[in-house]
Amino acid sequence: MLIMGFSTLLAFVFVRAYDFAYFCPTTEKDNLTVCAREWLSAASGYFATIVAAVTIYFLWRQINQTAAHRHEDRVNEARNIANLVLIDLSETAGRIRSVGSILDLEPPISELSRQMLRDVVKVTPVLAVALQKHCGEVARFTADARRDFGHLARLMPPHIEERRLIAFRANVLSHCFGVASSQITNVGSAGGPFITGAMLAEIEQNYSAGPEDRDYLSYVFEVTGIG
Repeated sequence: MLIMGFSTLLAFVFVRAYDFAYFCPTTEKDNLTVCAREWLSAASGYFATIVAAVTIYFLWRQINQTAAHRHEDRVNEARNIANLVLIDLSETAGRIRSVGSILDLEPPISELSRQMLRDVVKVTPVLAVALQKHCGEVARFTADARRDFGHLARLMPPHIEERRLIAFRANVLSHCFGVASSQITNVGSAGGPFITGAMLAEIEQNYSAGPEDRDYLSYVFEVTGIG
């Protein structure tokens, strides 16, 4: 309705601006009112089409801009989540490897990762599954360590070995989230691979670990590959 009113106004201005004696057929020159009315009607239709086209263009542009902003917000959110998790995993790898008393279990290890489990899906579901399993094994280790310290004031040998392997997997997973963050920055999403063979071999050497110690990481590598 607004478009029609605006186009009619434009048409009226157009009609008033010209002497329609030049445009009307000779049979209608004696009745310029009828001729002008017909020109006004035709001009209204033309201007309505133009105004509608301009309106549609600006609406389309606004929708595209809104979609672009939403995509940018999702990308920024996913990248921020990946960065927070990789920091927490790096801290976990250092803390859990050096657990020697019950005091080393406070504040809770990998607490931030546990709080962000639902959000990590926005990075990639593959790493979300891996992080969930990481949090599960950290929780089990923490519970076992509390029992050891409570009964014996020290860690039992199986848990000492487990401490090293959990730290190894946390370190690798931290690296994976770092690569995911870079991929999100560069291409807008994280699709893998999240680690190279050389980097994986280097981390395994640093932790005296091997392919048999990868556990849930094997799932990540099967789905996304090793670069």
